[in-house]
Amino acid sequence: MTALPGTPAVQNAIRLPFFGTTAFAAPGLGIIASVIILAFGLWWLGRAEASARKAGEGFGGEPDATFATDERTREHATVAREFDPAEILRGKHAVDEPSFALAFLPLVVVSS
Repeated sequence: MTALPGTPAVQNAIRLPFFGTTAFAAPGLGIIASVIILAFGLWWLGRAEASARKAGEGFGGEPDATFATDERTREHATVAREFDPAEILRGKHAVDEPSFALAFLPLVVVSS
């Protein structure tokens, strides 16, 4: 995205006052650069994935068979929105929700 015309990235915004251009300056070059960056990035990720698969790397061990065969878990997983199978036996909803001010506080702190 840093090469696309109009992208609000800092490296694109720094040049605006010095060159007297807009964020959409040189759209042809920006699109060509974006295509090159995308192609190289996808090639590199594919190469990294192939070498990881060749080395036997993955995303963890075997799936937990108790969750795969437990009918209660499967039923909850198909009908619940925010369901975590690992929490089925001990999880519970909060009794009350946080106040609006407390929920909004992180946005105020970050934007200050």
